[in-house]
Amino acid sequence: MAVRSTAAELQRVKITEELQMDYMEFKNQMLAEIEERLTEKEYACYEPADGNMLEESLVIQEGNEPIRFGATTTSMYRAYKSGYSIRQIAEEIIREKEAHKEIKGLEKIRMLDDYERVKEDLYIRIVSTNKKVTVLERGIYRKIGDIILGVYLRINEDDGKLCTTLIDNTYLDKWELSKEDVLEQAMDNTVKMAPPRFYDGRE
Repeated sequence: MAVRSTAAELQRVKITEELQMDYMEFKNQMLAEIEERLTEKEYACYEPADGNMLEESLVIQEGNEPIRFGATTTSMYRAYKSGYSIRQIAEEIIREKEAHKEIKGLEKIRMLDDYERVKEDLYIRIVSTNKKVTVLERGIYRKIGDIILGVYLRINEDDGKLCTTLIDNTYLDKWELSKEDVLEQAMDNTVKMAPPRFYDGRE
């Protein structure tokens, strides 16, 4: 009886594994499922890891609005591998996007005039290619060769899901701070959020 049970379980696992799609196919279908649920003004895309802090993420944005919402690719894939369907994951992401958009985003944006209330949530990100023009025109940034490091506000980050907004350079006057002051604060925060890792060659 035990042998039959084990054989049946192994067969079930084999069938389940065969039904699982590979990582790239999952990403493509996940993006398509999200896009079906967006408004005409919204768009979604995958963005690569931004420096040492963030993983590759599926990001949703509405037009040129500063607030962006997304989920890390690995967190979505883990949910899929644990038994959730792509449809279920997409629906949950859209629900959370709307919740953050209506509540968290407004709360943080309203606090932006008060530097002391938001300074701990400022952090540095490597700016993706399609965002460079916007950051160069409106952002607070440092350019190192071809790399642009922009200052963003972390609105919320929970279980692999994140919501961020670019800090407009007009806030420098409101905060009565220099660009370097804000960059230094954001860099310190980034190091605290994701401290450097060192390897001894055996890992």
